Amino acid sequence: MKKSNIYFNEFPYIEFVILELIKLTMYSFIYDVLYPIYGDKYRIHASDTDSLYLELLDGETPDKIKDHVD
Repeated sequence: MKKSNIYFNEFPYIEFVILELIKLTMYSFIYDVLYPIYGDKYRIHASDTDSLYLELLDGETPDKIKDHVD
């Protein structure tokens, strides 16, 4: 039996689409939920593929966004 070679030199389209959809979800949350509720009273410190680290300024509480978070 002849040994076959498998090459993975094509662009990983599925992974790219998944990451783009995750970024779209994060940006939608920022601009559709956070900005209308808090305006400029938040600061984003860091974000990852599935995490968003932010600071609420001027004594704001996260109670306002509980309905929007799963």
